[in-house]
Amino acid sequence: MGGICSCMKKNKPKCIVSVIGLEEDVKNVLAHIVPDFNREHRLGKFSEYVIKYNEAELLIYAHISNPMIKNLINLHSTSEYATIYAINADNKNSVENAKAIIDDQERSHGKLIAVLCRGRYLDNPDLDEIKYLFNENIHDSFEFVKFTEEDTEKYVKLTFDKIHNRISDD
Repeated sequence: MGGICSCMKKNKPKCIVSVIGLEEDVKNVLAHIVPDFNREHRLGKFSEYVIKYNEAELLIYAHISNPMIKNLINLHSTSEYATIYAINADNKNSVENAKAIIDDQERSHGKLIAVLCRGRYLDNPDLDEIKYLFNENIHDSFEFVKFTEEDTEKYVKLTFDKIHNRISDD
């Protein structure tokens, strides 16, 4: 988790999955997919984790959203197999941050895009705006999922199941 990120290495892993959001939102996804992940540790602006998911090796890029990380997010978007945007629908900063990142990000086709929105207040017009940002651009595989806190593990795992199934089909 230090030095040059693995996207700069010649032998790239088969499947890179980026998780993008505010620190707490990214931790919420990582806690359900990275073995022995410790929510108490502070994440850097960028970190990576190698995991095995259903026998597939995945490289998870965790991007903590901020103005300086946008270029790195766009750099990685060309080598990603999937991108997951993590949003807390009950946190205005999380929603506004997601809108800014999504609106700025370069669009690429052929990868899975998932927006995971957790919270109690899911009938939020700002969430509809985020969904619209994606719907106005064509993506091969786009999923916008709203769920309560209690269902977080279920929907994170379903998203990674879809990623695994696409890898298996390739």
